[in-house]
Amino acid sequence: MSAPVIAPVSPPAGDVSTAPLTPIAPSTPAQTPAAPNQVPTAAPVPAVLRAAKTQLPPLPGDDAIVNARNAFVANDINRLNMAAAAVEPTHPLRVHVDAWRLRLQLNEVRSDSRTEVRNDVRND
Repeated sequence: MSAPVIAPVSPPAGDVSTAPLTPIAPSTPAQTPAAPNQVPTAAPVPAVLRAAKTQLPPLPGDDAIVNARNAFVANDINRLNMAAAAVEPTHPLRVHVDAWRLRLQLNEVRSDSRTEVRNDVRND
């Protein structure tokens, strides 16, 4: 037996934070187990999620973000730096471009330090 679900009751006119909670019984489909060969049906998608699936208009600088990502995937630091210069500082995805630049720079430093260690080992 499952525990009752708690649902908010209409709040008092002036104070929303102190709305009392009232238990409600779970719906009957949740209580009855599905037959072994029966595929459960999906619940209807709430309006909020349906609205979230709609495509948003592109922001200025989105092309520069895509170019920066392609440069990151190609491991091309020079192309990434050029694309990053075209991204506005206020663009919501600017932090990702900065992270991609740091990661490629870190990879470059790591490979340089490995080469130095190999050269030191060979010289000893």
